[in-house]
Amino acid sequence: MTVLVLSGSTPADCPEDFHAKLVRAAHAAGVSVIVDTSGPGLLRAARAGADWVKPNAEELNELFEHKDLFEHEDLIASAGELVRAGASNVLVSRGEDGMVLVDRTGPRSSARLERVLQGNPTGAGDASVAALARCLAANSQSDEAARLPDEDVRTILTEAVALSASAVLMPKRGRSTPIGRN
Repeated sequence: MTVLVLSGSTPADCPEDFHAKLVRAAHAAGVSVIVDTSGPGLLRAARAGADWVKPNAEELNELFEHKDLFEHEDLIASAGELVRAGASNVLVSRGEDGMVLVDRTGPRSSARLERVLQGNPTGAGDASVAALARCLAANSQSDEAARLPDEDVRTILTEAVALSASAVLMPKRGRSTPIGRN
C-alpha cells in the first residue's frame, strides 16, 4: 500500500482547503493518507475523508471542547466526531496513558507502556505516525473501507507506542553517531 503523510502545523497563509485538496488528490491516485495536524486543518482533513488522523488528546480537546481531555469518555466522543466528519480511523495519543484507536465501528483498542518513561516527548507523536505509516505500507490490503483485522490493530498500536517511547528516551530531538564510532 502507498501512504502519504501530511504532518505539522499549518502555516497561517496556507489556503483553507490545503489538507482537503491533498487528501482528495491522494485518493484519486490510490494513495492512503495519514494526517497529523491540529485545529481546523485536522477537521477539514477528516471531512475530506482522510484514511487516518492522528491527534493528541489536547488537540481533540481544543477542537471539540469536551470537559476533560484525558477523560476516556470525552476522548472517545471527540475521536468519534472526527470519524463522523469523514475520517476512517483516528489514532489518539494520550502521553503516558498511551494511544487509543477509534474507527467507524467505535473504539477498537488501546495500548500503553507498563511504566512511565522519563525523557523528552518532542518527536514522540511524529514517531508514532512513522510507525503507523510503516505498518500501513507493509500491508498489501488496499481496501481502506474494510475494517482492519484485530491483529493489524494490535500491531499498529504496539509499534506506534514502542516507537513513540523510543523518541521520548532520546535526550535531544535526535542523535547521530559517526560511522565507526559508538
